[in-house]
Parts: sequence; structure tokens; C-alpha cells
Amino acid sequence: METTLLITYAVLLGVGGIIGYKKAGSKMSLISGLLSSTLICLALYLLTIDPFKGFLLAAIVSCLLETVFTLRLIKTKKFMPSGLLMILSLIVFVVCLLKIL
Repeated sequence: METTLLITYAVLLGVGGIIGYKKAGSKMSLISGLLSSTLICLALYLLTIDPFKGFLLAAIVSCLLETVFTLRLIKTKKFMPSGLLMILSLIVFVVCLLKIL
């Protein structure tokens, strides 16, 4: 279950960055989306070697993104995409935190 959640999260982050770039020409969206997606993929890889480190990395990334998406939602007051990714980031964070503890 956790692996599927992290794969879905990584794909949504990467695709979201690409869509942000294509729709608004935002290079920052592209860079941050692909970087975040890559870090979650690294966490997935680490799960095969040391699950604690993999879940820790995923928890840190999702916590940071939770903050970013919450601030963006407050600023724009638009649920998509910030609200959706805020909720997904919270879910990923809680799942990873429970695996760490």
C-alpha cells in the first residue's frame, strides 16, 4: 500500500510540474515538480535498502510540500491543484510517519 501511494505521489508531482510549465510557462513549477518527484523516487529506492531511511525521506519531502501547498492554497484560494496536493501530501506524511514510529 505504501509503495503504491508513493508511486502515485511521485507521478502526480512530476506531471503537475510539467503541466504547470506547459500551462503557465513556469520553470519553477517544472523544476520543483521534477525535483520533488525525484526525491520521492529516491525514497522508494531507499525502501528496498533501508525502509527507515526511505520513509524518513518521504516524510520530510511530503511535510515540506504540505507547507508549500497549504500556503499556495491560502494565497490563491483555488482548490486545484494546491488543495488536492496539500491533502495528498498530508496523507503521505502521516503514512510515512506511522511507519517510522
